[in-house]
Amino acid sequence: MQKAKNIRSRICSIIEVGSDLDYASRAYDIVNAASIILNVAASIIFTYENLRLRYGAAILLVENITVAFFCIDYILRVFTAKYAYPEETEVYSIL
Repeated sequence: MQKAKNIRSRICSIIEVGSDLDYASRAYDIVNAASIILNVAASIIFTYENLRLRYGAAILLVENITVAFFCIDYILRVFTAKYAYPEETEVYSIL
């Protein structure tokens, strides 16, 4: 049980905006920011018909990968909500 708490706590420290000294947290922040930029860029590019016809499959692949990352990020944040808000109950911290 203690090991599961340690894992949840570590995941929380990684996915929350962390310090420059925690390389895993820093890498996660960079991947998260890059995913946002890629998703927005792909959405904008997809609105242009000539680009959509030429690169449509690649654009949709980028969107699917980034949306999958966002879903995993959301699940991890729900999973570790109690550690992000330790003063709250687990249900309230998730809400």
